[in-house]
Amino acid sequence: MSRLLSAKFSGRKQSDKYTISFEKLLNYFVKKVEEQNGIKLDYKLVIARDMYDTKDLYKKIEEYYPSMLDEFNKLSNEEKDVWIKRARTNFLIKGNIDYSNLSIDELNNKFIEARVNNECFLAADYDLRIDFWERMNSISLFGTWGKTPCASPTDGGLHLKSTRSSNTDFWIGTGVFKLDENNNILEELILSHTQYNDKKDSIKFLESDNDELKQISRNFNLFPYIR
Repeated sequence: MSRLLSAKFSGRKQSDKYTISFEKLLNYFVKKVEEQNGIKLDYKLVIARDMYDTKDLYKKIEEYYPSMLDEFNKLSNEEKDVWIKRARTNFLIKGNIDYSNLSIDELNNKFIEARVNNECFLAADYDLRIDFWERMNSISLFGTWGKTPCASPTDGGLHLKSTRSSNTDFWIGTGVFKLDENNNILEELILSHTQYNDKKDSIKFLESDNDELKQISRNFNLFPYIR
């Protein structure tokens, strides 16, 4: 589990950048809801690592790992393929640790390890924040693709996953609009890296005229689209 601890620090800078831009986007959304609907939303953006000691988190992940691996081994081959496919989509082969020289079987074992660890994290995080998840008079917004009960939709919570037309997680994909000839949106797509490369020759860009969005992130300067 030491690799998990080291990866925590290597990924913090990137996740902090994501959090900053996401909070700006959330403020924009709240403002527009009030302007257009007269509803003032009372919200709080919660960072998990601010709610508990991460040492406790990794300790619980280690405790959960044997039983969660056992749950994986009990799955049918079809269900295992679903678990592994999800992990493969999220796995950075050449990142903080370079796995590009591994054999297919070795890499497949890494996918399994990563996916089981993810299930352990979801269970451990729920345990450590149970008072937060079960609090009264509030609605939690969160995104997860876990298989265990703690990762399933809960009463009073809303899951942010992907779009109606895509299964790719929004935090690892690229958003692309499918437009008609009058630039009306037909579909909102989130493309994986492979899907994006397959379509990149047909992807064009529209310049945004929304200065508020441009100030949030340069990602909103241009909007990719396909016909």
